[in-house]
Amino acid sequence: VIVEAWVKSIAESTGLKVDEAQKRIEKVIDTLSDILKELRIPVTLTYHVALSAALMRAALLDAAIISKHDGIVVYTGGDDLLALAPVDKLLDIVRDTRLAFGGFGGLAETNSSTIIVEVKQGFIKIKEAYLPMLSNIGRSYSLYIAHYHYPLSLVLSRASALLEDAKDKCTFEYYDENLKVRSCAKDVLVITYC
Repeated sequence: VIVEAWVKSIAESTGLKVDEAQKRIEKVIDTLSDILKELRIPVTLTYHVALSAALMRAALLDAAIISKHDGIVVYTGGDDLLALAPVDKLLDIVRDTRLAFGGFGGLAETNSSTIIVEVKQGFIKIKEAYLPMLSNIGRSYSLYIAHYHYPLSLVLSRASALLEDAKDKCTFEYYDENLKVRSCAKDVLVITYC
């Protein structure tokens, strides 16, 4: 009944024949059914805005966490992060930024007795607002421990190559509801010392 109402409404508003409007609606329904069967997320404007906002929140949390661990953020954007930090704080930074990225902890900022920013259960709480984080998205890290005289361009290119190689080789396989084998690379950590 709802589809028939859509067909009639679209035909009237666009000037299409009813059977042409019916074909277009059926095509949209088939496409959406295929997307949902494959467990894909339709990339809508709303999804894009929500994802961009969550990535921005993650970048701000990364900067705060790295600063808390005596590091310096060189670049953060999207799921990319480049920072310089003391060797003894690296694993703490990885743990805390990964937890914050997913919304499971890593940072709690307080002002006297009032919690200003809190990250928990897949959300970031800022004052009284709960905003979603990226709990279902993986994040990969490449820790490259190098002497400060070592050329930074070589460190960056080697760290990137090692991470890409590891992501290609480290996958997690599982069965979906149709018993098809699926694979994904969730979280990867590569540590290199030169």
